Amino acid sequence: MKAEGEPWATLGLEPGAPSADIRSAYRQLAKRLHPDASKDPRTASRFDRVVKAYKTLTVRPGLPSGRAPRTEAGAGAGEDGKAGRSTDIFALGSVLATSKDPGERARAVTMLGLSGRRSAWLFLRKALFDRDERVQAAAVRSVAVLGLRQAGPELASLYARAPASLRAQIRLVAKGTAEPVFAEALRVARSEGDGVERLEAAAILASLGV
Repeated sequence: MKAEGEPWATLGLEPGAPSADIRSAYRQLAKRLHPDASKDPRTASRFDRVVKAYKTLTVRPGLPSGRAPRTEAGAGAGEDGKAGRSTDIFALGSVLATSKDPGERARAVTMLGLSGRRSAWLFLRKALFDRDERVQAAAVRSVAVLGLRQAGPELASLYARAPASLRAQIRLVAKGTAEPVFAEALRVARSEGDGVERLEAAAILASLGV
């Protein structure tokens, strides 16, 4: 199950997310992680993960397998990129604050992550403390897509109080994305989890190189 879910986690998406979200997540991550864009050769391996996950989730039987996604630093331009830049994060934040429907709140949080706007942290921080696990999980994934380093303490706090199911989701996203923002949460897992949890957290931490 984890192996099946990892490509989704690498793109910061919930399994079964629509194709438009897959394209949008890929483009946002490509803009941030392509070494030419990041100016950091250390992001190359993470970018390769993103490309592999994108191909895994977009290849369909009967379609040419050679249609790889654009991998230049400018990936992210185009119609999905424009949609992300024009997203009204304040309208999405309002949905998060007022909707009584957890599914609607979770969708708003996902769209905040796909907006490409780091200022979405204003709302994602609150989502990490939402009363519904689906919304919290969506916030974890959105933090990963945006690479919000400042979210480290909040993710650690969430991990410490989370049920086993949410803890497992956090570890899966941390493994799939290899985002350093999860380091503090993984240290909590390594010190407070059960035997299997501790071993898994230690392995992911080692892969992060922190």
